[in-house]
Amino acid sequence: MSDMGAHPGGTPIAIPRAPKSRVSAGWIVMLLAGLVAFLVFLVATRPKDSVQVAVAKDPIAAGTPFSSDLIEYRSMSLLPADAKSFITHADVNRLRRATAELSIESGDILTRRDFAPSVSNKTPRTMSIEVDPTRANGGKLDVGDKVDLIDIGNSPTFAATNLKIVAVNKGGRSGASLGIASTSFSITVEVTVPQSLAIASAIQGGKFEIIRSTGATPISSDDLAALAGGIGDTPTDQTTTTAAP
Repeated sequence: MSDMGAHPGGTPIAIPRAPKSRVSAGWIVMLLAGLVAFLVFLVATRPKDSVQVAVAKDPIAAGTPFSSDLIEYRSMSLLPADAKSFITHADVNRLRRATAELSIESGDILTRRDFAPSVSNKTPRTMSIEVDPTRANGGKLDVGDKVDLIDIGNSPTFAATNLKIVAVNKGGRSGASLGIASTSFSITVEVTVPQSLAIASAIQGGKFEIIRSTGATPISSDDLAALAGGIGDTPTDQTTTTAAP
């Protein structure tokens, strides 16, 4: 349409309007959607590297020391950023003194979070214990807490006492988004050699309780001897020792 105006002589004339823009909001949305789809395509089709990642040869129990005999390698196509989450040939030397944080099934792809950090000869030994949270103060344990472990097999005994927690893993593995199943609650504690053997025995038996003892009076060797005499039928030599304060 056009507006009508008057000519000086009295004859009406048409005054043209400025043409309307033919670019609607719908076109703009379609253009933006096409641009986003193109960017997604570029990301999805980025070239991936073939990476040799470690997988468990056989089931690995929580607390098992890392060894190259436990693993084999599988080739996977991964983006460089994703490859950093998994154990590769380059990580083997760093894991020589590490232990498994959680139980791992045969064939599972191993991530860097599956093993406790390496420790030097000047630091205490550490050991990971996988446990149902209902058997570990409801899972309410934190780094720095002290705990006792009771072996509740045939005759309940303290397997280890006054253990210091240095790491808590409340479940989930870093590769869960790639189809790796999440796992359960575990703690990592400082141990002496006798404690590690006693704890391993309790874990193998499958029946144990973890008691939070932060702030409580540490159980002494005399206490353990008295408890052994009162609970068991016959007092036996205890392999348990209390951790250094």
